[in-house]
Amino acid sequence: MARPRPRGTKSRYSPNKVLRRSKRVRKLNMSRIDDFKWSLSQILGDVDDQNVSAVKGAIYAKASKIGVREAKDFIWEKQREGVLEHDVALRLTRLLSKFSVYR
Repeated sequence: MARPRPRGTKSRYSPNKVLRRSKRVRKLNMSRIDDFKWSLSQILGDVDDQNVSAVKGAIYAKASKIGVREAKDFIWEKQREGVLEHDVALRLTRLLSKFSVYR
């Protein structure tokens, strides 16, 4: 038999408390991460070697932890800086849309 609570103590789950979910954000689908990394390497194959690893790592980190929108903004920023060509940036944003899911 369960021991009764002492008087004056409150339950952890108050009936008046409303549970709120955090806002869902579009992020990288972690169950398909190997396919994403392979496709990312294929697209970035024709980009300058000194920039590939930095861009690849930043895209992966932003898409998986912050959100796909921030990763797309980063891609377009790199395109404006001249690191990525327009068609490569477009292919990368489509890839992010393909491998993203709300979580």
